Amino acid sequence: MLISPTTTRAFAGGCLSAALAVGGEASASEPSACPRVEDVRVAPDIPTPVEVQVGVGPGATEQQVPDHIRRAMESALDRIAADSQAPAVGAAIIVPDVGRWSATRGAGPRDLFSVGSIGMAVTATLVMDDVEAGRISLEDTLSRWFPHLRGAENTTIDQLLTHHSGYASFNDFPALHGRLPPERPQRLVRFAVRRSASACPTHALAWSNTNYVLLGLILEDEHDHLLHEVILEKVLTPTGLGRSRAMDRAMPPPELLHGHDRDGSRVRSVDYGAPHGSGNLAMTAHDLATLWHALLSGHIASPQQVDLMLAGWTRMQPPTPIGTATPSALSGSGPELYYGRGMMLVRPPGHAPKHEADGWLVGHTGNIRGFSSMVAWSTSQDAVIAVTLNGSAQAESAFWALHDALQTATETP
Repeated sequence: MLISPTTTRAFAGGCLSAALAVGGEASASEPSACPRVEDVRVAPDIPTPVEVQVGVGPGATEQQVPDHIRRAMESALDRIAADSQAPAVGAAIIVPDVGRWSATRGAGPRDLFSVGSIGMAVTATLVMDDVEAGRISLEDTLSRWFPHLRGAENTTIDQLLTHHSGYASFNDFPALHGRLPPERPQRLVRFAVRRSASACPTHALAWSNTNYVLLGLILEDEHDHLLHEVILEKVLTPTGLGRSRAMDRAMPPPELLHGHDRDGSRVRSVDYGAPHGSGNLAMTAHDLATLWHALLSGHIASPQQVDLMLAGWTRMQPPTPIGTATPSALSGSGPELYYGRGMMLVRPPGHAPKHEADGWLVGHTGNIRGFSSMVAWSTSQDAVIAVTLNGSAQAESAFWALHDALQTATETP
């Protein structure tokens, strides 16, 4: 084991901070050595050329898409299943005022996929909801919850949300390459913070799963419940996604499919609930599309808070999936890729849109060893598209295949 287990999770005040203070983190009373960092919310390092606002249709229709769109999507899914060689694939679309479609290959309609870092969007949404309720502020520093955590007096909630905290990601270190044991979230934080080079906020985006584990712990403290309970009460149940699961460590739901490596073998060294606030959701593609539509249409957090999640974009590089040492397939020649607060903004390379706002995707990827997922709203098609796989193939290429199939079908009379 990476870290020896302990017995209980503490929520309130001193107990929570003590769980993170053991092991030599700097005291909050020590003088800060961090330079002043500009507010990343108003000064992203590379501004995007488009203003993105909430624009998805008002409600997720339950009617099915016309037959010609259904046939096009079914054909695309067949090709994805063959090309990816994943044991199971799920796909779904929602087109407001047109209809929805979902299907699977190699899995039943109730089988669940780990959707990895897509869970960050849910964590961010819950944080923004607490901001609106006045529980917390984006300018609050971590010292409010973790007074003895190294760098806590310099790091704000907003810097966690936007990946500007300076804390290293717990999966960046060789001890967690290829594996993630069912560790308590506090211990994952300690492991990463001890090994962080400076623990000082940065103006450049530096992806870190540790940021969202910390946000998950703050949500637990504010709501006096475990994170998976908060997600169930505040997100999954109100949106009618009772079949989806927010997982706790060492408690995989029976409907969760097995993750698979490139050689077809089962992944046995990753606990899919351990990522905590950085990605503990298990969903179908149908539910993933429903979640994204509900989020962007202001049915989970208010439209004002969602607009704030879609602001202050910062240019980013693809993250390394948990349990691996290889960056996501979004790298290479690469699309334009930015991060807001729990949201990605993507435009594929070589795209020549008719209008400045066209061609962008507002979504999130979710890559963790054994699973790959992607969900996004296409600004040019006004459609939500979701894809999930339980193999080594990256979901990004499957997403583009669905995106192109939908575009061709909708342009066909």
